[in-house]
Amino acid sequence: MSYLTSVALRQAVESTLTSALTGFKVSRFCFDIYPGSSRTLEHKSFAVGLGDTALYSPRDRQKPALGVPVTTDVLVAFVYRLRGDAQVADYDAGLALEQTVLRAALTTSNAGIFSLIFINANRQVDGEGTVILVTLTLRCAYRLQLAD
Repeated sequence: MSYLTSVALRQAVESTLTSALTGFKVSRFCFDIYPGSSRTLEHKSFAVGLGDTALYSPRDRQKPALGVPVTTDVLVAFVYRLRGDAQVADYDAGLALEQTVLRAALTTSNAGIFSLIFINANRQVDGEGTVILVTLTLRCAYRLQLAD
């Protein structure tokens, strides 16, 4: 039986996206402050973060040596620039990239992952109309490592 730490889960998804997405780069900002103040410079960058972690089955006995079955929301955000003279076309291009990023994220493999499923997508254009920020939420079921 394989176990995962939260760090290993986040890094596995980030590594998969780094190798699968052509023209994208990992943001220099951590997920919680992504994108940074220079949003247009973050064009085709992405960040991976983790949301809530919850017990997968409340009936399982918790022993640190055995880990704990949990689900964790994996959040993948990316930015696509909107040009002033082609906002609608760029918006559509950003939406098309959403599918590419989602497909790539769902191919993440690790012996510790039981399942990785799509939950939802959130899209928002910043107040200045210069970028679209897409955040995908995936849910991962795995056994959380509690002991070394």
